[in-house]
Amino acid sequence: MIRTIIVALVLALAPSSQRASAIELRPANDKVDHPFGMAAFAAPDGVNKDKWRKIKAEILSELPKLTKCQANLDECTSTNRKFAEIVKEAESQEGLARIALINAVINALIDYEPDRDQWGVADQWTPPFINKKGAFETGHGDCEDYALAKYVALRQAGVRSEDVRMVLVHDYAVRADHAVLAVRYDKHWLILDNRWDKLVEDKELKQFKPLAIVDAGGVTLLAKQFTLNSKFAPAAIPELRGSQ
Repeated sequence: MIRTIIVALVLALAPSSQRASAIELRPANDKVDHPFGMAAFAAPDGVNKDKWRKIKAEILSELPKLTKCQANLDECTSTNRKFAEIVKEAESQEGLARIALINAVINALIDYEPDRDQWGVADQWTPPFINKKGAFETGHGDCEDYALAKYVALRQAGVRSEDVRMVLVHDYAVRADHAVLAVRYDKHWLILDNRWDKLVEDKELKQFKPLAIVDAGGVTLLAKQFTLNSKFAPAAIPELRGSQ
């Protein structure tokens, strides 16, 4: 008898916009695969879920401005113009070239700075542009700021919502939690990391333990799957004598 055992819980959240219009949710019965070969489960309410609700609302409030800017650069703020130019250049590329361009350009435009140094708090999630506090406006951010900026840029450049995930991981190589962006291309999950420009497939990053995902389906839990083969019949359970 073969039984599938699910272990190692992991948190996940999710956004997505349909070409700068709305953040749609994936149907609950839609079967998808996730980076690192993980299985997904519904997640309870918590801090990260609250963070995503706030981020999602802030991104939605900025999308009309960004859409208007992309249609007419004269309608842009300097920050939105910069972002629109990146998206326009990415749209001129195809396939891996589009993904690689956005990864490299955003890595170069944002200087890494921990939230503690920039905002005086341990962890703060900020959209790429919002009230002059976004990473595209300050020029500084930590790993999830890079990932969020790449997420929005790729979606604006036409990458489907179901093919983009922000993944929170624990990096055993540096013994720290970290955020990256995963993009599905030709049935393979590519990991975009702010620490390097190379596109690396998820299965090559053995030092990563997935902890959370941000995608179009909302907040989910992830778990690693493995199978347990039982070659022997279970031992008979001895009968228990009732008390006299």
